[in-house]
Amino acid sequence: MPAPNALFHPEPAPRAGRLHLCLLDHENRICGSNYAAATDHPISIPKMIRTVYDVTPHEDMPDSVYSRMEGRLNTSAGSAGYYLCRTKTGEVFWIAVSIYKTTGGRVICHMPVTSPLLKKFGAFYAHLKQAEVDDIDEHESVQRLLTLMLNEGVADYRSLATTIMIDEIGKRDAGHNRPQYKDLRALQSVLAAMRSIDDCGKQIDAMSDKSRLIPYQLKLQAARLEGGRGPLSVVADNHQELTDKLLSITRALQRASATELDAVIDAIAYVAQSNHAAELLDTGTLSTCGTAQAETLARDALSEVIEDCRCEMVVLLGDINTAIETLIAICRRMRRAVSAIEMTSMMCKVERARLTRDADGLKGIEEQLHQVQTNLADCMAHIDDNALCALALADQIKRASSA
Repeated sequence: MPAPNALFHPEPAPRAGRLHLCLLDHENRICGSNYAAATDHPISIPKMIRTVYDVTPHEDMPDSVYSRMEGRLNTSAGSAGYYLCRTKTGEVFWIAVSIYKTTGGRVICHMPVTSPLLKKFGAFYAHLKQAEVDDIDEHESVQRLLTLMLNEGVADYRSLATTIMIDEIGKRDAGHNRPQYKDLRALQSVLAAMRSIDDCGKQIDAMSDKSRLIPYQLKLQAARLEGGRGPLSVVADNHQELTDKLLSITRALQRASATELDAVIDAIAYVAQSNHAAELLDTGTLSTCGTAQAETLARDALSEVIEDCRCEMVVLLGDINTAIETLIAICRRMRRAVSAIEMTSMMCKVERARLTRDADGLKGIEEQLHQVQTNLADCMAHIDDNALCALALADQIKRASSA
């Protein structure tokens, strides 16, 4: 069995995509690994992993990434992240790292990764590192990061991280035959659908924000044409209530969409952990873990990870279903609001026909209402299609996982 707190011998040439395994007990002592270990030597997990590849931390690697990964383990069974490193020749070297808690301690899986998308991740890391150097407060750091994400064309760095992981897992041919890999691809489609819904929610928010001026335009026309005491004034008051309702529905849509995205990304993280464990069990690399006892320990730990991740995913898929059904219910409310907008437009036409003199200003309002109604209807149709697709995929994965 490898010595506790062993320092690993560097691999002379780590094979692209090779998955490494290390088992730690509750005192963070090494009790098994599928690569060489030597000398009893206290060492941190990041340093332990970097030593395998004979690399050093990149100057843009933020310390906060290590602490966030460790902190997540206090509230979740697993955590994952990317280490940004440099080789001895100065080249950039990325390592994907996942850590999962088990009854015996921790399972740590890591591998070198080469996705071109990591360049965008590097921009985030550079920002985080600079924030640490500048010692700026969290609010300012978040604002800088949001600006950076906008400039990089990335809506959510967690989505980016999961996309990279799925692509890297897909590079290993055996992954295509595993149920976990199929689930990852299906969950990636769910994530794409939810991202599309989230984008529609933002469009709706922008439209709702613009439409809030329409009731005031109607009131101005009512005051000018009928002194604020005729039918047009009633239409304006009713549309004010409708606009407030529309804004409330929009906020509910965005909350449900954000909850959904987080649940899907968490589900992907659990399936990726399970895929790592299944790959290690399938490929026969556990025989290099040292003694027969260490190999048995590794098999038991990896089997535990697979079962635990399966249970976590089933729970998350239930949450995803609930969130999607909430989105569908919100869409029904939005459709009723869209129908009410059409009614406002019709009433404006009626009043414009009745108040033939100086009523041309109503025509511009009618056009605005028609545009809002058309755009909202298109967004609702898009959200419905994506929500139903995501619901079907989530149910399919859940049934397969529960079988």
